[in-house]
Amino acid sequence: MIDAQRLFKDAVAVASAVRATGPSVAQTPVPRRAPFKVLLVRIVSLNAWGGAMYDRFAAWLPTAGADILCLQEVTRTPGVQGWTEFRDADRVLPQRADLFADAAALLPDHLGVFTASDAGPVIDRHGRVHQQQFGVAAFVTPAATILEQATAFVHGRYIEHEQWTVSGRPRVAPRCA
Repeated sequence: MIDAQRLFKDAVAVASAVRATGPSVAQTPVPRRAPFKVLLVRIVSLNAWGGAMYDRFAAWLPTAGADILCLQEVTRTPGVQGWTEFRDADRVLPQRADLFADAAALLPDHLGVFTASDAGPVIDRHGRVHQQQFGVAAFVTPAATILEQATAFVHGRYIEHEQWTVSGRPRVAPRCA
Protein backbone atom coordinates (compact mmCIF):
# COMPACT_ATOMS: atom_id res chain seq x y z
CA MET A 1 0.00 0.00 0.00
CA ILE A 2 1.30 3.46 -0.90
CA ASP A 3 1.96 5.83 1.99
CA ALA A 4 0.67 9.07 0.42
CA GLN A 5 2.09 11.34 3.13
CA ARG A 6 5.57 9.82 2.76
CA LEU A 7 5.33 10.08 -1.03
CA PHE A 8 4.39 13.75 -0.79
CA LYS A 9 7.22 14.49 1.67
CA ASP A 10 9.70 12.75 -0.66
CA ALA A 11 8.47 14.83 -3.61
CA VAL A 12 8.88 18.04 -1.63
CA ALA A 13 12.41 16.98 -0.55
CA VAL A 14 13.40 16.25 -4.17
CA ALA A 15 11.99 19.57 -5.34
CA SER A 16 13.88 21.39 -2.56
CA ALA A 17 17.15 19.62 -3.40
CA VAL A 18 16.81 20.48 -7.09
CA ARG A 19 15.97 24.06 -6.22
CA ALA A 20 19.10 24.27 -3.98
CA THR A 21 21.49 22.87 -6.60
CA GLY A 22 20.07 24.89 -9.45
CA PRO A 23 18.69 23.99 -12.86
CA SER A 24 22.01 22.61 -14.09
CA VAL A 25 21.28 19.35 -12.23
CA ALA A 26 17.64 19.06 -13.21
CA GLN A 27 18.07 20.70 -16.65
CA THR A 28 14.58 22.17 -16.22
CA PRO A 29 13.15 24.98 -14.13
CA VAL A 30 11.67 23.80 -10.84
CA PRO A 31 8.12 24.84 -10.00
CA ARG A 32 7.65 26.75 -6.76
CA ARG A 33 5.23 24.10 -5.50
CA ALA A 34 5.60 20.36 -5.20
CA PRO A 35 5.47 18.71 -8.65
CA PHE A 36 2.17 17.01 -7.91
CA LYS A 37 -0.78 17.07 -5.58
CA VAL A 38 -1.76 14.03 -3.57
CA LEU A 39 -5.47 13.37 -3.67
CA LEU A 40 -6.93 10.46 -1.77
CA VAL A 41 -10.11 9.19 -3.37
CA ARG A 42 -12.34 6.40 -2.13
CA ILE A 43 -13.67 4.42 -5.11
CA VAL A 44 -16.28 1.76 -4.45
CA SER A 45 -17.45 -0.70 -7.10
CA LEU A 46 -20.42 -2.93 -6.40
CA ASN A 47 -22.71 -5.33 -8.22
CA ALA A 48 -26.13 -4.09 -7.10
CA TRP A 49 -28.04 -7.19 -8.29
CA GLY A 50 -30.91 -5.05 -9.54
CA GLY A 51 -31.58 -4.04 -5.93
CA ALA A 52 -32.48 -7.59 -4.84
CA MET A 53 -30.90 -6.82 -1.44
CA TYR A 54 -32.18 -3.25 -1.35
CA ASP A 55 -32.77 -2.94 2.40
CA ARG A 56 -29.13 -3.76 3.18
CA PHE A 57 -27.93 -1.66 0.24
CA ALA A 58 -29.99 1.38 1.34
CA ALA A 59 -28.67 1.13 4.92
CA TRP A 60 -25.04 0.81 3.75
CA LEU A 61 -24.87 3.33 0.90
CA PRO A 62 -25.04 6.64 2.85
CA THR A 63 -22.31 5.37 5.21
CA ALA A 64 -19.97 4.00 2.51
CA GLY A 65 -18.07 7.28 2.17
CA ALA A 66 -17.52 6.79 -1.55
CA ASP A 67 -16.15 9.70 -3.56
CA ILE A 68 -16.85 7.67 -6.68
CA LEU A 69 -19.40 4.86 -6.63
CA CYS A 70 -19.61 2.47 -9.58
CA LEU A 71 -22.64 0.19 -9.69
CA GLN A 72 -23.31 -2.73 -12.02
CA GLU A 73 -26.70 -4.36 -12.67
CA VAL A 74 -28.65 -1.15 -12.10
CA THR A 75 -32.31 -0.88 -13.08
CA ARG A 76 -34.13 2.19 -14.35
CA THR A 77 -37.85 2.43 -15.04
CA PRO A 78 -38.79 6.13 -15.07
CA GLY A 79 -42.13 6.80 -13.40
CA VAL A 80 -42.28 3.46 -11.57
CA GLN A 81 -41.31 3.04 -7.91
CA GLY A 82 -40.92 0.14 -5.52
CA TRP A 83 -40.49 -3.42 -6.71
CA THR A 84 -40.84 -5.17 -10.05
CA GLU A 85 -40.39 -8.74 -11.16
CA PHE A 86 -37.82 -9.79 -13.77
CA ARG A 87 -38.53 -13.01 -15.69
CA ASP A 88 -36.51 -14.94 -18.23
CA ALA A 89 -36.56 -18.62 -19.24
CA ASP A 90 -34.45 -19.65 -16.21
CA ARG A 91 -35.55 -17.48 -13.29
CA VAL A 92 -37.91 -15.01 -11.68
CA LEU A 93 -36.21 -12.27 -9.65
CA PRO A 94 -37.40 -9.33 -7.56
CA GLN A 95 -35.84 -6.05 -8.68
CA ARG A 96 -36.18 -2.41 -7.72
CA ALA A 97 -38.18 -0.59 -10.36
CA ASP A 98 -35.69 2.28 -10.48
CA LEU A 99 -32.54 1.46 -8.52
CA PHE A 100 -30.80 4.44 -10.16
CA ALA A 101 -33.37 6.85 -8.68
CA ASP A 102 -33.21 5.03 -5.33
CA ALA A 103 -29.41 5.41 -5.17
CA ALA A 104 -29.59 9.05 -6.30
CA ALA A 105 -32.00 9.79 -3.44
CA LEU A 106 -29.57 8.19 -0.97
CA LEU A 107 -26.66 10.25 -2.35
CA PRO A 108 -28.31 13.63 -2.98
CA ASP A 109 -25.03 15.56 -3.26
CA HIS A 110 -23.41 13.19 -5.78
CA LEU A 111 -23.73 13.55 -9.55
CA GLY A 112 -25.28 10.39 -10.96
CA VAL A 113 -24.93 9.03 -14.49
CA PHE A 114 -26.80 5.97 -15.78
CA THR A 115 -25.84 4.07 -18.94
CA ALA A 116 -28.23 1.46 -20.32
CA SER A 117 -26.96 -1.75 -21.91
CA ASP A 118 -30.39 -3.15 -22.74
CA ALA A 119 -34.06 -3.00 -21.79
CA GLY A 120 -36.90 -5.46 -21.40
CA PRO A 121 -40.21 -6.16 -19.75
CA VAL A 122 -40.78 -6.30 -15.99
CA ILE A 123 -44.02 -6.64 -14.05
CA ASP A 124 -45.05 -4.30 -11.22
CA ARG A 125 -47.04 -5.34 -8.12
CA HIS A 126 -50.30 -4.60 -9.95
CA GLY A 127 -49.42 -6.97 -12.80
CA ARG A 128 -48.68 -4.16 -15.28
CA VAL A 129 -45.80 -4.61 -17.71
CA HIS A 130 -43.15 -1.87 -17.98
CA GLN A 131 -40.05 -1.56 -20.15
CA GLN A 132 -37.11 -1.48 -17.72
CA GLN A 133 -33.61 -0.32 -18.65
CA PHE A 134 -30.67 -2.28 -17.29
CA GLY A 135 -27.08 -1.09 -17.08
CA VAL A 136 -24.42 0.62 -15.00
CA ALA A 137 -24.32 3.80 -12.94
CA ALA A 138 -21.66 6.05 -11.50
CA PHE A 139 -22.07 8.58 -8.69
CA VAL A 140 -19.37 11.22 -8.16
CA THR A 141 -18.87 13.51 -5.18
CA PRO A 142 -19.27 17.24 -5.84
CA ALA A 143 -15.70 17.70 -4.56
CA ALA A 144 -14.36 16.00 -7.71
CA THR A 145 -14.05 17.60 -11.12
CA ILE A 146 -15.04 15.37 -14.02
CA LEU A 147 -12.99 16.24 -17.08
CA GLU A 148 -14.18 13.56 -19.45
CA GLN A 149 -16.84 10.84 -19.70
CA ALA A 150 -17.17 8.01 -22.17
CA THR A 151 -19.09 4.76 -22.44
CA ALA A 152 -18.40 1.84 -24.71
CA PHE A 153 -20.10 -1.47 -25.33
CA VAL A 154 -17.73 -4.27 -24.40
CA HIS A 155 -20.15 -6.94 -25.59
CA GLY A 156 -22.95 -6.50 -28.11
CA ARG A 157 -24.98 -3.33 -28.58
CA TYR A 158 -28.08 -1.76 -27.00
CA ILE A 159 -31.25 -3.73 -27.59
CA GLU A 160 -34.85 -3.58 -26.35
CA HIS A 161 -36.01 -7.13 -25.70
CA GLU A 162 -39.58 -8.28 -26.15
CA GLN A 163 -38.64 -11.04 -23.70
CA TRP A 164 -35.39 -11.21 -21.71
CA THR A 165 -32.81 -13.65 -23.04
CA VAL A 166 -30.88 -16.04 -20.80
CA SER A 167 -27.46 -15.33 -22.35
CA GLY A 168 -25.70 -13.07 -24.80
CA ARG A 169 -26.95 -9.81 -23.31
CA PRO A 170 -24.93 -6.68 -24.12
CA ARG A 171 -22.66 -5.01 -21.56
CA VAL A 172 -21.35 -1.46 -21.28
CA ALA A 173 -18.37 0.00 -19.44
CA PRO A 174 -18.23 3.65 -18.38
CA ARG A 175 -15.05 5.68 -18.02
CA CYS A 176 -14.62 8.98 -16.21
CA ALA A 177 -11.47 11.03 -16.02
